[in-house]
Amino acid sequence: MTILFVVVMTTTMMISTKAFKKRTRAKYTFGKGVEGKVSIMIKQKWYYETVGISQEGSIDGEFQYIVSVESLRQTFNYIDYQTFEILAMVTETLTGQSANATADITFYDRQEKIQFSDTLPTNFKPGLIYTGFIKVFKQDDTPLPYPSGNVTLHQSFFVKTKSNVKEETTNEVDESIMQNKFFPFPYSEPEKEIKMPPLVLVIPVNGIVKFDINPFINVNRISLQVRGILLFIVHIVKLMNR
Repeated sequence: MTILFVVVMTTTMMISTKAFKKRTRAKYTFGKGVEGKVSIMIKQKWYYETVGISQEGSIDGEFQYIVSVESLRQTFNYIDYQTFEILAMVTETLTGQSANATADITFYDRQEKIQFSDTLPTNFKPGLIYTGFIKVFKQDDTPLPYPSGNVTLHQSFFVKTKSNVKEETTNEVDESIMQNKFFPFPYSEPEKEIKMPPLVLVIPVNGIVKFDINPFINVNRISLQVRGILLFIVHIVKLMNR
């Protein structure tokens, strides 16, 4: 008889939490809960060490267990921003048939996070408005219950500058590249950074902050940095080339 096994739990946890309660559910494909034994193992993900915390008990469709955060610290020393894997194994009493499932949990020092939208354009056209979005969500990517406050967007424009040194050595650089075809080195044109006034943006109810930037006609690339006044989180977006 096939067992449908489900682990019900959240994926994020605050490091200030003293303990957390989780549930493991096991049921047959037709909906009835499974009776048997359950074993829970918590270990650090992506590590080969077998050190971990384990719990065992009886299950009748559902098994609840409590994990002490202090016990995790004592076992793994460091849990901040670390991901742990929870493995649950259920063995049916009558037939001895087993099923298992895993889930991950990550510890953070704050509930909120700030990041640029995944759809943020990687290119821009000088002279045209560049529109982007900043997301202020919970660590598990769900909306904040009551978002409030502001985020500050810092922007820097980079424009090319002429260099007499470059003009005088252009031929030498070209000859060097031609003579050493196997190890050519790129030549980077000099740039000047122009820091623009920061934009203070209000966080709306949905947590998605829209911003518009109007780059100069001669801008070569843009650097964006966002800081939450209340959240104290910094994020730098990758440079955008024409």
